[in-house]
Amino acid sequence: MSDQDATQLYFQEQARKTFMLLASSLSLWGDHARSLLFIANMVWDYIDGGADPPDPALRMFRFFSIAEMLSGQAIESMAKGIRVRQDPSIVSESTWTLKSHNLVRLVEATGLSVDAEERSVLHNLTAFIEWAGKYPIPLTAEGLTPTAHPATDGQPSRLESPAGTVANTADRVVIARIMERLEVLATHAKGKAVEEERP
Repeated sequence: MSDQDATQLYFQEQARKTFMLLASSLSLWGDHARSLLFIANMVWDYIDGGADPPDPALRMFRFFSIAEMLSGQAIESMAKGIRVRQDPSIVSESTWTLKSHNLVRLVEATGLSVDAEERSVLHNLTAFIEWAGKYPIPLTAEGLTPTAHPATDGQPSRLESPAGTVANTADRVVIARIMERLEVLATHAKGKAVEEERP
């Protein structure tokens, strides 16, 4: 083996150890989640009381998707940190296997139960993570297609907007409630993180 090959092999092993250490650190995932939520709340606060543009509806239109995306990413990061604590095999052979952004599934996989309102917000936030917080359009027109629900049991028919196309400042309350519950769960997360020496 050449010196260059040996050096490259050493760097690969150090990167693997670093990856495993970082991936299994619930505190790192939690800190990242809290940072994302902090910035999301700054954006929400700006929407609620910023001066430029002076029209609150225009501020909402311009910035709500960013606030929703960051809020969703905060929940995603916290839930993934809890999941890797609960099941360290999620990080195996230096590969991250939990690649889903589906917040309903991720949050429920932590053991946290969600009510209908939380489920709805999580479903919507997933779309903001996947596309609506980053791009003006989804990958296909289907992502902009509303769903028609027929009248049933005395309830009128209704039209449901597709996820990622509607935001509500009241989402902040639901997001905060979910994050608070995830924080409590994180402090009691069962399992053992992968223990590695620092490279």
